[in-house]
Amino acid sequence: MSRATEWAYSRIWTSNTERAAALPTWLDYFNLERPHLGIGGQRPIDRVNNGPGQNS
Repeated sequence: MSRATEWAYSRIWTSNTERAAALPTWLDYFNLERPHLGIGGQRPIDRVNNGPGQNS
């Protein structure tokens, strides 16, 4: 399933504005919570090097 299928076409939106407003929440889920099979079930955030606060 593609990212577009998971977000942009996952439901019927009343407008492009409504769909665009939902994007930040979906991106947080996609990058911070959702495990990805292509990276061994990790979340993308788990693979970030030198993220904010990691080198304090």
